[in-house]
Amino acid sequence: MKKFIVSLLTLCLLIGTLSTAVLAETEPTDPLASNLVVHYDFNGDTLEAQLSDKATGGVSLENLTLVSSKNADQTDASYVKDGVLHIDKTIDNYAYVDFNETVGKDIFDTTSEMTLFMEFEILTVNNNFIDILDVHNVARTYVAHANSNTPPSSPVTFRVTSDAYNANTHVWNAANNRLYHAIDHVVWALTLKYDATTKKLDMTANFSYDNGKTFTESTKSFEDIEQFFSNSTGLSLGKLKTMNTDRNGTVDIYDVRIYNKVLTANEIKAVAASLDTNQKTDDTTDNTTTDNTDNTTAPTENNTTAPAEQNTTAAPATTEAPAEEKKGCGSVVATGITGVFVLTAGAYLSLRKKKD
Repeated sequence: MKKFIVSLLTLCLLIGTLSTAVLAETEPTDPLASNLVVHYDFNGDTLEAQLSDKATGGVSLENLTLVSSKNADQTDASYVKDGVLHIDKTIDNYAYVDFNETVGKDIFDTTSEMTLFMEFEILTVNNNFIDILDVHNVARTYVAHANSNTPPSSPVTFRVTSDAYNANTHVWNAANNRLYHAIDHVVWALTLKYDATTKKLDMTANFSYDNGKTFTESTKSFEDIEQFFSNSTGLSLGKLKTMNTDRNGTVDIYDVRIYNKVLTANEIKAVAASLDTNQKTDDTTDNTTTDNTDNTTAPTENNTTAPAEQNTTAAPATTEAPAEEKKGCGSVVATGITGVFVLTAGAYLSLRKKKD
């Protein structure tokens, strides 16, 4: 009898060991990891880590540099805290990276597809624009003039190609794009698909005001694009580095991602579901507006507080899968182990009963 019990216990241990191995091999992974070529999550123990490019699929590191003015008490007006990049409204406040023959390859080596993904919150916008994300000569995202309502609100607008800085030729006010300052926490994705033969650019914008639970989608096409992607010279957050004007707008940026493919609606939702957010939300209304031409000011880049760009390959990282993807094999394995122990206990009790 003792030999039988020992055999059963040994069998249980073997099954448990095998189950652990199977579970480890089938741990859910991010299916878009190889397409994520630029990623800023603003986490880390140092400013260098917080501003680093943590993309898992890129061939170059597009690490940011933070430019900040000083407050009256000599503290930085712009900073990174608790995984959030805070850009102050005044001039000389933005984060940027300049591209060269190595840094920026993830952008200018792209030939046909791209998705820009961002999570942010506008704190103030007065009487001018605030540039949220600018991938130079590719896509510029900004919040236009605030209205006089209480609370004030502004439309999120996209400009694409090199026309984004000097004309209104390629301007798009996507549907459901109005946000309320200091209230709306925005998650959006802009997909770009370019056909060099037909010179056509197809775009899809997805906006969410409830932390990515639901999105509104709209589309737009331009059919006169002569060149795209390959002429990008850098990117900036919070203001246009190329102009560096006083925008009178303050923004908190939580997450920025660039993919080298057009993400589907379900993939965008999956990325949003992986974000660790617990922010306030509000309803939105449709609005369409037309942007005005910007004034240009020569950039000044003093107060640089972040490291220079590096040209090494990004270290692999993992992206937490959405909650619904964490089920499956693990649950089956756990259920199987439980069943084995139940059967073992039943067999043991049955033998004891017969013996008695």
